[in-house]
Amino acid sequence: MNIDMHNHYVPYSYIKELKEGASNLEARLVTQDNNDFVQQNNGAFYPAYRRFYDIEGKVEEMYQKKIDMSILSVAPPLFSYWTSEEISLYIAQMVNDELFTIVRKYPDYFLAMATVPLNNVEQAILELERSVNKLGIKAVEIGTTVNGELISSPKFHPFFKKAEELDVFVFVHPYLEKKEAKDEYYLSNFIYNPFETARTMANFIFNGFIERFPKIKICFAHGGGFLPYQIGRLNHGYETRPRARKDADLYPSEAISKFYFDSLIFDYKSLDFLVKLIGADNIMMGSDSPFGMSDSSPVTTINQLLLSEREKEKIKGDNVLKKIC
Repeated sequence: MNIDMHNHYVPYSYIKELKEGASNLEARLVTQDNNDFVQQNNGAFYPAYRRFYDIEGKVEEMYQKKIDMSILSVAPPLFSYWTSEEISLYIAQMVNDELFTIVRKYPDYFLAMATVPLNNVEQAILELERSVNKLGIKAVEIGTTVNGELISSPKFHPFFKKAEELDVFVFVHPYLEKKEAKDEYYLSNFIYNPFETARTMANFIFNGFIERFPKIKICFAHGGGFLPYQIGRLNHGYETRPRARKDADLYPSEAISKFYFDSLIFDYKSLDFLVKLIGADNIMMGSDSPFGMSDSSPVTTINQLLLSEREKEKIKGDNVLKKIC
C-alpha cells in the first residue's frame, strides 16, 4: 500500500470565512492571476489554490501518482502561533474538525494529523487530547519554532510528555514565521527550511530529548534537512567538546537513529544515504503535495533506491501503517 504521509491541506471553512471578509483571522484573501492567496497580518503570503481543499481533486492526483492513501496535515502558515491564543486555538479546532469530517467521509483515502496552538502549551495539550480522544486522530504536525523559540525548549516538554503518553506520532515541519521581504532566489525554501529542521533536530540530540522521552515517535520533514549528512561532524563535536555532551548521554549517531524521517529529498542518491544511515524502518514516503516544491512522483523516487523490495514496501507505506494507523 502506497501512503503519502506529507500532504498538506487548507480547510475550506477557513477560505470561506476569508472570502466572507472575516476580520478575526488576522489574514485576508488576495487574488492574483486568477489564483487565490492568503495574506497574513504577519507578512506571510502563500497559495490557497483549490487543490489544497478540493478532496475529489486530491483523490484524482493520488490516483495519478499511484498513491493509495494520504495523511493530511495543515499547511504550516496556518499553525498561527504568532496570533493571539484565542485565534490560534480557533484555527486549530477549525482545522482538526474539518479533517475529522474528511477522514470520516473518505476513510479509504485519508488519515489526518492534528494541529495544536503551541503558543499556549496548556491549550495545545487540551487540543491534542481532544483530537485523539474525540476525533480519533493519531498524529500531530507542529512547527520548528513558536514565536522565535525552538520547540526543543523545556517550555514544550509537557506537550511532548502528553504526546508520548497518548502514543501520538509527532511530525515536525519547518516553520518560518517571518520571511525576508526580498527572496530573489527562493532561498527561504531551498536553504532556510532544511536549516530550521536541522537546527531543531540538533537541539533535540544534544539536550537529551531522547533520553527524556524514550517512547516518543517523532518525525522530521524533508529528510531531516541538512543534519543527517553532517552526522560525522556532530559525533566528532560530541567527542571533542565537553559542552556538547553535558546534557546528552547518547552519541548523535545513536540519538538520530531514534527519529523518523520523510523521504522528501528529491535525489535518490541522498535518500539512499539516509536509508543506509537510519534504516528503512524509520523512513516514510512523503510528497509535500500540493505545494510547488512537492515530489511529483514519490513512488518512483522510492522505487529507484537500491534496496530490497521489502525495504521499499516499508518506506512506501508499511511504516505508516505500523506507526500511525
